[in-house]
Amino acid sequence: AGMAIGPLELADKIGLDTLNSTLLAFYNEFKDPKYRPHPHLTTMIRAGYLGKKTGQGFYIY
Repeated sequence: AGMAIGPLELADKIGLDTLNSTLLAFYNEFKDPKYRPHPHLTTMIRAGYLGKKTGQGFYIY
């Protein structure tokens, strides 16, 4: 049917820092703007919101 979990919940589960690193690697390799991490993601990471592992990301755990 659909996704078992939504994209933001998946991002929290993976870890926003891991997601950001992966996106940067793809962006640097392919130079495709669709892989450029959104500045808000960097803001969240700097604030310590890394997802489930820190208890807060896009959602509060």
